[in-house]
Amino acid sequence: MECDTFYFGSQSLRLFGVLQHSVRPAAAGVVFCPPFCQEMVTTYSRLARLSKQLAANQVAVMRFHPSGTGESDGRTCEFTLDSVLRETKLARQVAEDRLRPRPRRLGYFGVRFGASVAVLAAAAQPVDFLVLWCPLINLQLYFRDLLRLQLTKEAIHQRRSQIRRSTQQMIEDLQAGNNLDIFGYELSPELYRQMMAVSSWPDTPPARRILWLARPGEAKSASTIIEKWKSVGSRVDFETFAEPVFWEDDSSWLPEKFTARTLRWLRESGHDHAWQ
Repeated sequence: MECDTFYFGSQSLRLFGVLQHSVRPAAAGVVFCPPFCQEMVTTYSRLARLSKQLAANQVAVMRFHPSGTGESDGRTCEFTLDSVLRETKLARQVAEDRLRPRPRRLGYFGVRFGASVAVLAAAAQPVDFLVLWCPLINLQLYFRDLLRLQLTKEAIHQRRSQIRRSTQQMIEDLQAGNNLDIFGYELSPELYRQMMAVSSWPDTPPARRILWLARPGEAKSASTIIEKWKSVGSRVDFETFAEPVFWEDDSSWLPEKFTARTLRWLRESGHDHAWQ
């Protein structure tokens, strides 16, 4: 197994990338779309472990740090939805250029916000498949949840007797053009504006084949989208598993059922004539 680390992109804005692959030709390639904010940290070692398992099963994995995060250039306040979608497309191109021979199938994988990015990126430039773990259907609600979690952190973990500002006050700061510090990440008004602008998911299926794994409570909100995609020709395999909320702690364990189902699905789909 090989692990190549490198920078890609422009000289003025270098992006850090990792390509995990077997010495044998890859049957498929997948670009990991990273989660956002603190969840990128808590899932990092997990996704590194998952990429090794996929590579051992002849699925090459391209991971990258979006600008303003990790080892990539830029400031966190420069991270926007548009920038991560643009950089996801670039990471896909890099994977296609570096993998020789080029895999017959190429897709995106994402957890939570990363899964939402995978859907939006594929909607702009279709891929063969998507693997989605607990995607965030409502980015507007997600952004507000980030603000509420910051208040919880201040009240509990930092033991502040009085909250300095409310969720609404933080939103007003963003609307006034001010950056906002959340968990040490500087979020910009532009990121807020772009997330608020995503009111729905694409009506057209972003891929011919989709594996959508979720926790039981997420099934209802997913059903309308899944049925719409199926009605226009996409094959969507949707399953729920009672996995723990694995993106909330810093350990390296992988959700066993999500992982096993993903490996099996990728292996089985490789024999499906629909890929041809």
